[in-house]
Amino acid sequence: MNPGAIDHYLVPPIPRKSSGWRFNVNVTAQDVYGNIVTTDSSTSVTLSSGSGNVGFAVNPVTLASGTVIASATDSTLETTTITATDGNSKTGTSGSIVIIQLPNTQQTNGNWGDFTPGR
Repeated sequence: MNPGAIDHYLVPPIPRKSSGWRFNVNVTAQDVYGNIVTTDSSTSVTLSSGSGNVGFAVNPVTLASGTVIASATDSTLETTTITATDGNSKTGTSGSIVIIQLPNTQQTNGNWGDFTPGR
């Protein structure tokens, strides 16, 4: 089966991420029927976040066989989304991404078996 032209992008849900830590964003080009457009290895896709706080290692990115994985970071504690858009205004937006603070588990003194956050 041959896929059709790009109709939209799928940006799958991204689990909670820790502030300041790198995470991957998967983008898949799909035709009107949801088939991956594996024949496309040249379309440039620009990534953006709903909050404007997510940074991308490379942006825009180029599809390879209809998909691309982009590296991202966000140092702001927030809930945001990521949108992929090409030059033909085809888009796709992730669900909510929650950026959390990594608990401080550094133990400098006291009971080394006590991992209470903030000690």
